[in-house]
Amino acid sequence: MIASTQFRDRLQMTLFRVAAVAPMLMFLVSVARGDDPPAAAKTPIGQFVTVSSPIDDAVFNRVTNAAIKLQNQSVQDGRPAILVLQLESGTSQFHHVQGLAKFLTSAQISGVTTVAWIPQTVTGPNVLVALACKQIVM
Repeated sequence: MIASTQFRDRLQMTLFRVAAVAPMLMFLVSVARGDDPPAAAKTPIGQFVTVSSPIDDAVFNRVTNAAIKLQNQSVQDGRPAILVLQLESGTSQFHHVQGLAKFLTSAQISGVTTVAWIPQTVTGPNVLVALACKQIVM
């Protein structure tokens, strides 16, 4: 469990470093080529949420609140938004998972890039949450 926590912390730091460095690298490459600086190369905002199992109303509310907050902040700041969901192994009732999957694919958060991070094997209905995300990292 300690190794998993350390890995998660290291992954979070790596994601934030990449998010902070990527726009600068794109800017430097465009300057080196003589292009105008890209207007869309803004530092993304992000949120990391652990999706514990079983997925229930509390987990659903935590994920939806984080996603809506990111969507609103993204629109307000004009920056891209990334929501990383760490999926823990376990099983959940299908209707909770289905509701979360529908939300993740809805127009409500169309401006948020959803990423499913799967550090351990995920089986059963919980797989649907990963498939509802735009990207999957294993």
